Amino acid sequence: MQAGQITLASVLILAAFVSSADAQSRTRHVVRRELVAKYAKVVEAFRNKDIKAFMENKTPDFTGKSLNGNVATRQQVEAGVMQRMGRIKKLNYLKIEIKNITVTGDVAEAITTQDFSRVVTDAQGQEYTVVSQGTTHRDTWMKTENGWMLKSVEELKQGKEYINGQATTP
Repeated sequence: MQAGQITLASVLILAAFVSSADAQSRTRHVVRRELVAKYAKVVEAFRNKDIKAFMENKTPDFTGKSLNGNVATRQQVEAGVMQRMGRIKKLNYLKIEIKNITVTGDVAEAITTQDFSRVVTDAQGQEYTVVSQGTTHRDTWMKTENGWMLKSVEELKQGKEYINGQATTP
């Protein structure tokens, strides 16, 4: 009798585990779909040079951490992006791809890669095509009453960068 109870208990535990794994997979899929839409809005904001739209999905305490460890506040990121948008004469493309996503309760962590091609002008008005490929970030999203909001971005790997087709780093 005891052996049968252990088997039944094992089956129930396994069924609960499988059910939980299925639920986590469904949750991850739903969150991924929502974040893909959020990233599409970021691309559109860059295309339109719309800093308000770019910042609308950021939490009030949003931070950005660069590869060298410097941390920028929401206000600093906004000022930097606004300056960057001002230098862009033409956006060729901006692609943000979610490579991996982990969802734990109301927190989602997305590992993304970014490819970014744009025509920029320097202080003398000279135009350059700048292409960045394979920059990797860890984006932490928080579920709020207003939907998923970006709490932080951490640069994990600087991608390759080219100016007018020439690599800027060996």
